[in-house]
Amino acid sequence: MAREQVHKAVTDAPRTGALLFRPRLWVDLLSSQPLCFNMFGPLAADLELATTTLRQIWPDIRAVRDIRFEWSPGRIDATYTANRSAFDVFIEYDGDHGHSFIGIEVKYHEDLRGTPASNKDGLYVEIARDTAAFDPSTFHLLSALPLQQIWLDHLLALRMLDNSNDGWDAGTFVLLYPVGNTRCAVAGRDYGRCLIDSRTFEARTLDEVVQAMRLVTTDAWPDEVYARYLDAALVNTTITTLPPSEQPSPGGLCDR
Repeated sequence: MAREQVHKAVTDAPRTGALLFRPRLWVDLLSSQPLCFNMFGPLAADLELATTTLRQIWPDIRAVRDIRFEWSPGRIDATYTANRSAFDVFIEYDGDHGHSFIGIEVKYHEDLRGTPASNKDGLYVEIARDTAAFDPSTFHLLSALPLQQIWLDHLLALRMLDNSNDGWDAGTFVLLYPVGNTRCAVAGRDYGRCLIDSRTFEARTLDEVVQAMRLVTTDAWPDEVYARYLDAALVNTTITTLPPSEQPSPGGLCDR
């Protein structure tokens, strides 16, 4: 099922503008992009299963209508954030508050470091002020790594909610990462401290999603996803069999 979703997303990419890296999708299965398809692909293929599963985490979900990958309402569109920000996973659903969405940024071993985006002549701060969701004294923190990527994706979600033409009644941006990725956990905590209104932001773990899957299906794929991505015992067993010269330094694999 995940393979079918990958083929569909790659085929649609020229039309949607999705930045899908084909070699990475097929051969680098421990990066976050293939992880999205392996975890959410079966749900995208079965929206009833998606509804039952995701309701375990977000009880306001009544019916999932669609799940998309690497999705944006408009890249380089000034209606939104005028950049290439997109959600790794986008869930459209009917909820207690009406037509709703969950936009998800998925991290695996990534640590939210890298090259910061330019601030578009203060556009992001201007958008943030308009939303009234942020403490203005924290704009300098939000504009810098490691919080910037979280901020830009959250701003995209907030602009969607503000745009009446999009027809959204409610929406949430979610930072999703595995237990053990302490840098993402700290970044999620610190980001939450920058918010005056936190109703549209959540930091959650991949482990929660797998557990929700296990609660609603007896199929093997949730356990397979857990074994591939989240079972530290398998990783630790492998590490202990390596010669000392090849073993990683203390601090954990996910903190790199």
